Amino acid sequence: MRLAAAILAAIVLLLVVAQLVLPGIAAERVSERIEPYGSVRAVHVHAVPAIELLWGDAQEIVVSAGPLRASMHQLVDLQQSLEGVGEARLSSPRLELVLSSLAAGEVPLEGVLLSKRGNSLSASGTVRHSAVNITLPGGFRVDGLSAGSGQPEVSVSGEAFGVHVSGRAVVTARGGAIVVEPAGLPFSSFATLTLYSDPRIYVESVSASERGEGVLVTLRARPAS
Repeated sequence: MRLAAAILAAIVLLLVVAQLVLPGIAAERVSERIEPYGSVRAVHVHAVPAIELLWGDAQEIVVSAGPLRASMHQLVDLQQSLEGVGEARLSSPRLELVLSSLAAGEVPLEGVLLSKRGNSLSASGTVRHSAVNITLPGGFRVDGLSAGSGQPEVSVSGEAFGVHVSGRAVVTARGGAIVVEPAGLPFSSFATLTLYSDPRIYVESVSASERGEGVLVTLRARPAS
């Protein structure tokens, strides 16, 4: 009986120490993963029992960051590391979103919120109307931004068969990727240009609404099956 009581007391003590120590260690590791992209102001990790943090599991992680600069692929890398986390939120006053591979350029977003709840992923931020300047394959350029019919609308210009063309286009989700397609034209799906695609993420929707001097853009996605 005494041995059993001693073992039980040791287990309880171990769990108490783990509850006090492990969340702080996990918060430091989260900060280390984000710091290559900018400053981290605060990290809160909630896990009960905390011992599950040893396996990378947690109920909630909340991060308050300073200005960040990262690519979509790097943000997906961060998301992949949260597989065992039930809910996660990262807020930042500014994110310089670096486009890569299929499109070149940077998109500055303000008031950024990245969140995860189970398998539901979302990202939102405000982009100023004149802050978009993107180069697409084939020498096409995307600039300007507005919210039309609930989706981001941009100006697209370039040369096709030696003729300069320009017009309005919609940024939307198609087949799990983010694409740009001509607005208001029949069979527009045949003239789409891919803005971003990643086999690990399936983008479900891209929406927009006017907000002050910019456009609030919201992206919803899930892990690719």
